[in-house]
Amino acid sequence: MGATEAALDEVEATIGCALAPEHRALLRLIGGSVTVVGAVHLEVFDVEMLVDAQGEVPASHPGLVVFACDGDRSLLGYDTRDPSTGFPVVLLDPTSAGWHEALYQASSIAEVLATRSNGLPLRYDKRYRHG
Repeated sequence: MGATEAALDEVEATIGCALAPEHRALLRLIGGSVTVVGAVHLEVFDVEMLVDAQGEVPASHPGLVVFACDGDRSLLGYDTRDPSTGFPVVLLDPTSAGWHEALYQASSIAEVLATRSNGLPLRYDKRYRHG
């Protein structure tokens, strides 16, 4: 069973940031944590884990909402600072010094999930340029 609108509203109030519309839709659909295994392990956080994960977000990344991890130490999150550009997804280390160290993954959560499901690995070749 998926997350309720009330639970999602509570998450937003707790983390102090609006979730991307596609992230809300995903949480309404799956509710719990899901692991996608392609070339990499990818764990998408459920509502409870999502709130806890925001404590891992470095202060050097304002506007980042972490929604998944790679099973190691890297976090996947999306940039909420300018919704007019969508919610691009980045990979980062929790010790990252700033947006300039984030690695661009995709233009959306759906694209990240699709590429992982198709067996493609995470990207390490493209710095995020909107920092």
